[in-house]
Amino acid sequence: MKIGSLTVEQLCADPADRIMYAIKKGDMPEDFIDYLHSLMLAQPQLGIVLTAHTDDETRLLTLEPFIKMNAIHRLHALPLDAGIAMLKEAAPYFSQNDLTKLHQATGGHPLWLAHGATLLDATASMSEIIDRVYPLAAADIAHIWGDLQPNEQYILQALADLYYQNPLANVTLQDVTQWIINSGVNMDSTDIHSALRSLEFRELINNTDGKISIRADLVRRWLLQNQNSHPQRQRASSDTDSSRSVDLRLIAILVGIAIVAVIVLWL
Repeated sequence: MKIGSLTVEQLCADPADRIMYAIKKGDMPEDFIDYLHSLMLAQPQLGIVLTAHTDDETRLLTLEPFIKMNAIHRLHALPLDAGIAMLKEAAPYFSQNDLTKLHQATGGHPLWLAHGATLLDATASMSEIIDRVYPLAAADIAHIWGDLQPNEQYILQALADLYYQNPLANVTLQDVTQWIINSGVNMDSTDIHSALRSLEFRELINNTDGKISIRADLVRRWLLQNQNSHPQRQRASSDTDSSRSVDLRLIAILVGIAIVAVIVLWL
């Protein structure tokens, strides 16, 4: 690569966690990061882009001074206008309304939206394209679900279920709270608000003007399709306690019958 012949050269080393794992495993030299750093110092026109999952953000600290903390940017969901602009560049033959549907399906999630952009096909309807994006996003959604706390999972379940009952209704905090109460989940007002804030920070829900909704239609679709496999930890615990109480009552009755039988035989 003739770096000197270019004004700017960008190298994408993607993703950072795989590089760190390869170094730890011994598949790459221990001084590979130092080499990249020396390369950048020697070639000012060279830029290196690293990507990492948010779970690995703290591990990036071990890569200083190669990575500067003020140069780290978290990639957020794309707003509607930015998402539409990106999709139009890939497929100008789709209408604004169709591209809005794709953005709504992905919630602006960068990777899912990128999947959608690569799958845009003039011979297919937008519904067909979204159906093709879904299996590509499903594994990510399952991983995200597994990382959530139980209270956050219950809130997402509530939003998906309330939408299923009435897709046209605006879901409010009162609706979510009532769903929690009716479901017998052990959550108070503080738990609900905390879970909502966390889900909003993760960009999984929208919570504006008193209306709460799941940001990406693909997430709601996954929730509804996998509803029966969701862990019901707190309710399961209650059911277990209830069954134990029944068992104890049966044991008490049997012991009582045995005592009566002994007394009858003794008489």
